[in-house]
Amino acid sequence: MNRKKIVIISIASIFLSVSAQASSPLSSKGLAKLWQKKTTKQKKQAQPKNTYIGIKGGQVFEVTDNKNIHTNESLNYGLYGGYRFNDKVALEIDYTLSQKAGSTQGNKKGDYKVSNYGSYLVYRYPLAQTSIYAKGKLGVGGAEIDKTFAPSLDDVGVVAGLGFGWQASDNTHLEFEVNALRSEMIDTNALTLGMQYQF
Repeated sequence: MNRKKIVIISIASIFLSVSAQASSPLSSKGLAKLWQKKTTKQKKQAQPKNTYIGIKGGQVFEVTDNKNIHTNESLNYGLYGGYRFNDKVALEIDYTLSQKAGSTQGNKKGDYKVSNYGSYLVYRYPLAQTSIYAKGKLGVGGAEIDKTFAPSLDDVGVVAGLGFGWQASDNTHLEFEVNALRSEMIDTNALTLGMQYQF
């Protein structure tokens, strides 16, 4: 009986010792699990956030067309979004709409609204290892002018823009831009301030 008890106690002790080592974070298996968790977490953290969406608003300070329309300054607002191929190059689209403002065309007076839309190739260049960067974009865009005293007019042309941005956090950016559309029938110029969120 004593020998059986000793053998049983010994086997139980060995089993408990092995179980404790396997569950211990300092064991080889425990260390492997910790390393796997750490590697998985790092992979998740390292995944780039390529897509972004945002809102922007500003001022349309010049709108002209082939009918010699003269416009007052107007507030505009809209949405934009894009996809980053890397830290510097992205593809971006946007749509903005202005509020009603006064305009004249010869002896005619009335109100107008202008909407802009486009698709652009964007380049962001970081400035001296800071969270501030320069932004340039070039692409194709269109504009439509709605007038109360004349038929609406729309056209498509080349859009260029320059500005600056600030990365406020890992996911949030603020950007200031000057944009210009040049087409055969319509020219527009605008200043915008936008906020985007990356995900």
